[in-house]
Amino acid sequence: MVFCGIRKQKRIFYCILYFDPQRTQMYIYAISLCVYHLAEYFSVLLYHFNNLSFESYLIDQSKEWIMATAISFIEFFIENLIFPKLKFNLFIFILGLIFMIIGHIFRICALYTGKTNFTHQIAYDKKKSHILVKHGIYSLSRHPSYFGFFIWSVGTQVMCFNPLCIFSFIVV
Repeated sequence: MVFCGIRKQKRIFYCILYFDPQRTQMYIYAISLCVYHLAEYFSVLLYHFNNLSFESYLIDQSKEWIMATAISFIEFFIENLIFPKLKFNLFIFILGLIFMIIGHIFRICALYTGKTNFTHQIAYDKKKSHILVKHGIYSLSRHPSYFGFFIWSVGTQVMCFNPLCIFSFIVV
C-alpha cells in the first residue's frame, strides 16, 4: 500500500517537473478539488464540531455539483482524446491556475475569518451569538465565500481548457 502511494506521488511530481500538460491539468484539478473539500471539512471541525459528519466534506452538496464535476472530467477526457494538441495553452493554463488560487484564498479566508458565524446551512432566524463579520477578507468583499467559490470553479475549467464547462460554470 505504501509503495503504491509513493509511486503515485512520483508520477505526480514527474508530470509537474517534466510538464506533461494533460496529466498536469488533471492532477492539479484533482488536488484543487481535494483542497476545497478538506477546507470545508476542517472549518466545520474547528467551528461547528457538534455538526461534524461526512456531509461536512460537501462532496454531495447538490446533484448539480456532482453532475458539473463529472461533466468537467468527461469533457476534458473526450476533448483530450479527439484534440490532444488543442487541449493545452500555457497562457490559459496559468490564467486558470491564478483564478483557482485566488478563489481558494477568498473561500478559505472566508471560512476561517467568519469562524462560528459561517455555516453551510441557510439561517432563517438570527442567532444571538451571530455577529456581522466586517474584518479580514470580509472588508474586501461582502460575500467572499461565494466570490471565491465562483472564481475557483471557473478557474478550474479555464485551467483544464474546458470551453463548454467554462461557459456553463459562468452561466449557472
